[in-house]
Amino acid sequence: MNFKTKAFLAPMAGITDIAFRELCVEYGAGLTCTELLSCKAILQNNKKTLEMFKRGNEKPFSIQLFGSEIEDFVQASKIIEPFCELIDINMGCPAKKVMKIGAGSSLLLNPKKCGEIIKEIKRVVKIPVSAKIRLGVDEEHYTGLEVAKECQNAGVEFITIHGRYASQGYSGKADWEKIKEIKQALTIPVVGNGDVTDVQNAECKLAVTDFIAVGRGASGNPFIFKQINDFLKTGKYSELTLAERNKAFQRYLDLAQKHKIPFLHQKLQAQHFIKGVCGAPKARDKISSTKNQEELKQIVEELLK
Repeated sequence: MNFKTKAFLAPMAGITDIAFRELCVEYGAGLTCTELLSCKAILQNNKKTLEMFKRGNEKPFSIQLFGSEIEDFVQASKIIEPFCELIDINMGCPAKKVMKIGAGSSLLLNPKKCGEIIKEIKRVVKIPVSAKIRLGVDEEHYTGLEVAKECQNAGVEFITIHGRYASQGYSGKADWEKIKEIKQALTIPVVGNGDVTDVQNAECKLAVTDFIAVGRGASGNPFIFKQINDFLKTGKYSELTLAERNKAFQRYLDLAQKHKIPFLHQKLQAQHFIKGVCGAPKARDKISSTKNQEELKQIVEELLK
């Protein structure tokens, strides 16, 4: 596959809605992806899950699946194939409710099964398939390298590696030395993920992997993609100003209206956009009680002027 830029938007539950993804594309994200979607929910025609196939001005666009049974992955992949350019298999979610059913990071305990999932999906779809993994369930079970090799042998387009163990959640530091170790053992492209929060460490991490996936660093700050891309091209980038942050949020509201994003979700996004700004605590209280988009727009505009 061809990507216009090396910085991808990592899927984040409750954050990467269709409007925010489209906004990140406008700022230069090279790939966007849905939040992880349940194979079983897709097979049961769950209305809310099926609605998440929708995309904005996103191409290439990826749909991420999670599950525990190989046949579920196969059947769900056939259903989603017409809606995306890439199918991503989640083998790294650390959420207990996901791991409890044998999905997400639980799959890392069985590298052979991880490879089998990819192999069987590849057998029934024509579009590329990728995988998202972690280093393992915990430090005593470092299976990331073995899982990556199995996925490579099964035919993944690329593999995304979050440099933490499932037991860490999102705490501590991502281990980029381990990501580097896995990368050096593979011949397919590797996307590095974890702690990509600014331009400097993005550049540093791109020295280790082919691409980077930006998660929390992009939350409330889609401008980071423009910064990374500008720096990679010219060695320079513009600092994020309050005015630019406000401009990005106002554009998000326009896209949210276009895609009919629930107002409660728009308010939650506003909290991310104002994080760390002087006066944010008072603004949060106002945001919580506001009843319409026009008021929300004014509250954020007033804070970020």
